[in-house]
Amino acid sequence: MKATLTKKFNFSASFSKKGRVLGYNYTLGVTTDFVDEEAERRMAEKIEKGLIKKLESRDLDVHVDFLKDVEINDLNLLKAFWKIMKKEIAPNKILSLSISRDGKTLTTLGGGEHA
Repeated sequence: MKATLTKKFNFSASFSKKGRVLGYNYTLGVTTDFVDEEAERRMAEKIEKGLIKKLESRDLDVHVDFLKDVEINDLNLLKAFWKIMKKEIAPNKILSLSISRDGKTLTTLGGGEHA
């Protein structure tokens, strides 16, 4: 059995739905093949810079270019994030992504489901 690493990232964001603005505190979990401490640090920095900073305190459907014209829901967010993070953490591979809103929901996307 291979060892894996799950790193968690937090951000707050909002989006509009049916004329209402909804805001949430998100926790994004990124599970990859196990990496050493230095590779983990570099990977976390790349995810923070390449994704989390683009989302933090933003209106997702207005201010985030790669989410324009995307229906904002947990599964669609994970699919969009996968595409970006795949490039950010190469050569490591994403095994799964998970997202939680305000600690009340949990949606997970595994390697074979991100098409």
